[in-house]
Amino acid sequence: MRIAVANLKGGTGKTTSAVYLAHALAGDGSTLLIDSDPQGSALSWSETAGDLPFPVIALPVTNIHRQIDALAGRYTHTVIDTPPDHTGIVASALRSAGLVLRHGHTDHPRPGPPQRHALPHRRGPGTQRRP
Repeated sequence: MRIAVANLKGGTGKTTSAVYLAHALAGDGSTLLIDSDPQGSALSWSETAGDLPFPVIALPVTNIHRQIDALAGRYTHTVIDTPPDHTGIVASALRSAGLVLRHGHTDHPRPGPPQRHALPHRRGPGTQRRP
């Protein structure tokens, strides 16, 4: 299975999600994580994390869809971490994937603190309401 984690907005947690997703999929079969973000955060994390159960390669290019068979053909799963604001790389990653995880925040504001509402006075049994 080939999965692209995508959103053109930065700071949505794509890299974190891609790493955790690759880690989970590694338990089901051989997994490759492709870091297509020129910033290279997934690759940097893999270098400092020690032993991950999957390899991470950097491929910040606009022709991922042309190279992916040669790179990922032997893996059961491939996760592609995409960059923000780079439509060429993201489009190529989307063409490469069989599944797209659109990761990000909604445009809806966060709910505020819980509101306290006055509850109607409850009368005990046998009490009557006065006119």
